[in-house]
Amino acid sequence: MYPADDPRFDAYRHSGKSVGFAPEACFAISDVQKSEGGQSYRLADVQIELPYFASHYVINSAFAVALALHLGLSPNEINSAIKNPVALEMRMQVEPRKDGWLIVDCYNANPISMQSALDFWKDFHSDLPHIAILGDMLELGQHGRHVS
Repeated sequence: MYPADDPRFDAYRHSGKSVGFAPEACFAISDVQKSEGGQSYRLADVQIELPYFASHYVINSAFAVALALHLGLSPNEINSAIKNPVALEMRMQVEPRKDGWLIVDCYNANPISMQSALDFWKDFHSDLPHIAILGDMLELGQHGRHVS
């Protein structure tokens, strides 16, 4: 399985299954809707309900759903498993505070995951002031740009 929305993976078009928002994807994501309990979307005519609010969970979960469908799991089996939220300590924890909200996302990040977290953060209660506290991504090693 490869990301249909990234042209760098076009070489796999004839040998793999694509997943993404592109209408021509083998497993095309459509009808993304936010709800009070998270969000939902359609993938290969299967309705998926997610207990997560961050938009990047749609594409992340779509790969798992596509693989499950490819392996022959039923939509009921998939939804039953994916509806259960996984709470990881210090990973996309949204905590109410007296004067606003605190989003704790302290894990071994990379530039793409950090951008996804910031995109969620920017839209979360956009009417309130936002302050980001970011640390180094030292796992990037010599390839990272160090700022003092």
